[in-house]
Amino acid sequence: MQHQYRNLNIELVSPEKYMTGLSNFKMSTFNMPEWVLSMANNGNKPIFIHYLQDEQVVAKSAGLIAHCQLLKNRVLYFFCYPSVLNEYSENEHLLLSLKRLAQQLKIPRVIISSYDQRTCECIEPEGFLKTERNEFVIDLTTHSEASYSRRFKNNLKKSRKHNIAIVESKNEDNDIRLLNFLNCTLSERTEARHRKKYNPLFMPYMDCQSLKNLADTSLTKFYEVVVDGDIHGVALLLENIDHVIVLMYGIDKAGYESGCAAYMFDHFIKTFSEKGMKYINLGGVPDGEDGENLTIFKESMGAKKIQVYGATTNFLTFPHFLANPAITIARNLCKFKPVKQLKDKIYN
Repeated sequence: MQHQYRNLNIELVSPEKYMTGLSNFKMSTFNMPEWVLSMANNGNKPIFIHYLQDEQVVAKSAGLIAHCQLLKNRVLYFFCYPSVLNEYSENEHLLLSLKRLAQQLKIPRVIISSYDQRTCECIEPEGFLKTERNEFVIDLTTHSEASYSRRFKNNLKKSRKHNIAIVESKNEDNDIRLLNFLNCTLSERTEARHRKKYNPLFMPYMDCQSLKNLADTSLTKFYEVVVDGDIHGVALLLENIDHVIVLMYGIDKAGYESGCAAYMFDHFIKTFSEKGMKYINLGGVPDGEDGENLTIFKESMGAKKIQVYGATTNFLTFPHFLANPAITIARNLCKFKPVKQLKDKIYN
């Protein structure tokens, strides 16, 4: 099935056809079919898109036609911008063609997030509003131990007093064990720091089933943090062609006290540097005190903060677009500090 926008043809394709020629594109991990198929649960349907110009595929997108409980309807959701050929630069046309596609499919809204965004361009085509967030990235081509802060070096020194090993795990229950260690982090953040809310499965449309699905794909690698023969943590990494994403990890209290976190990241940095990877993406941070602490930790190992962009439309179809004026007012109010603080207090 094809849809046309200006000089672009949009073709809805099968996962198998989408897989052809992936290495020719600036391919975000979150545009990979394995990722999107893993997230397609609870009635959410995967969608795979080729953008064609003069019969050549110039970009690819993989996302979800997802249910939105608030709207009681559907939303066209993508985890990042389309992945493009190196020479293609008309990214605004790609987003406008997605908006046109949503209207033709009678889907009220398009949301494009910015996870592992390979095209860090701030664009705001007609009908879209930009979104922005930060991710922390370690450039493995320039990194050295001189990039470590004194605090990180001290934790690394403490960890070397213990018999710690980071071991790739092939166990079938890795997803369950990871959840158990994530619950250790949950207890620490909600009890020790008096945080009201904390969601370890932070990605949109991720739940226990999607984590299990993801564990069965070639994208994922699980690593155990072993101290004196006992497992004190599990990490889930997504390994792409030239980079690695540390998606989530959980370490118990004894593991943290042994300096396991510093040892684990030092191991990842050295291991993936030797494999020729270009960077490690440590993801973003939440708002508030937790985010400040995570920022300190990520920067302590030499990660640099980069700003990445997404985009979202207001409502595109009747009757939902009748709410657009109210949404615009609410969005503008949130720019004022007292309103933002109230919003953060409610949601954190």
